[in-house]
Amino acid sequence: YAWPPVLHGGRKCHVRAYGLLTSDGRALVHRRAFLHVANGPFGLDGGGGGGRGGFDDSVHITNCCANSHDPERFAGEICADLLATKSSRRANAEGDDLPLGEYFPSIAASLAALAERIAPFVRGGENNKGFEYLGLDYVLSSVPDGKGR
Repeated sequence: YAWPPVLHGGRKCHVRAYGLLTSDGRALVHRRAFLHVANGPFGLDGGGGGGRGGFDDSVHITNCCANSHDPERFAGEICADLLATKSSRRANAEGDDLPLGEYFPSIAASLAALAERIAPFVRGGENNKGFEYLGLDYVLSSVPDGKGR
């Protein structure tokens, strides 16, 4: 659990990024991603209260399949730009922009590290231009360390 989590429109979210790992060791991250957003508003105290000893699924769960049961509150998959330094649209009346560009270096570094670790298992795929296309979920903290993490 990343604390404090990144919020979109006052609700906890995670980023679904897409990447490509090639058999020659390259790692590429697509700049377009999706935000998956919880159905309920998040408070800095963990928010939501509710059942299960204070854990309210609608506040903490950001999975689209788990949240689609509530069409009144479900945000769907929201298109996002991983290189943006400000949100392309206002997330709510207060305009809490979501600058995902701050997180791009960390996301790219994690995919590059994955490419390095899988290299022994994909060698030889150069002949058929082998690659793996991945959807990767990142739960981001709203307090980056200044190094893109």
